[in-house]
Amino acid sequence: MSYEGWPQDLAVHLQEKLEPGETVQWQGRPVRSRYILRNWPRGCFGMVFFTFSAFWTLMAFLGTSGALGGKPADSLVFRILFPLWGLPFMAVGFALAFGPLIVAAAEEPNVEYMITNRRALVRSGRKSIEVHSVKLEKVTQVVKTGGAVGSLRFVATPNPLEFSCLARPEEVARVAEEAIARAAKETKNDEARSG
Repeated sequence: MSYEGWPQDLAVHLQEKLEPGETVQWQGRPVRSRYILRNWPRGCFGMVFFTFSAFWTLMAFLGTSGALGGKPADSLVFRILFPLWGLPFMAVGFALAFGPLIVAAAEEPNVEYMITNRRALVRSGRKSIEVHSVKLEKVTQVVKTGGAVGSLRFVATPNPLEFSCLARPEEVARVAEEAIARAAKETKNDEARSG
């Protein structure tokens, strides 16, 4: 297996998580741009919220200062504090618009997917790296969504697992289904030997 082009800490971490006798059937990472932009609907709402808040703040400032042709507010405190009321709403809108992008961009370098002869694993996290896995023998279904870039969901009880923003998910689904079939066969053989 080659780790050429991968950050060194990813390669080391992969080796640490393999159990004795476990071999990697497939490994990959999400498509960076798709992974970062996967929460764009929330970002659109945040952008609308931010734009409205900025417009309101600007109009409040112009209205209280008399710049719109009216009489300026009598109180200097009112002229300053009333427009500032919009700033927290602008901050919330900015966070909703760009927060998911920033979080995903910080997390993406640490995201990795792996299918072994025994498990499907997801490595992710921003500051603290976590590895989630599901045993292939517990997977009841592999659900593929999307086209050239899509997702692969391992339906299992109790913890389903998802590989999101994959390039060529149909190829990964084929590898996963073959690995699941082999794992089921090995489990039956082990049960037959022990029974």
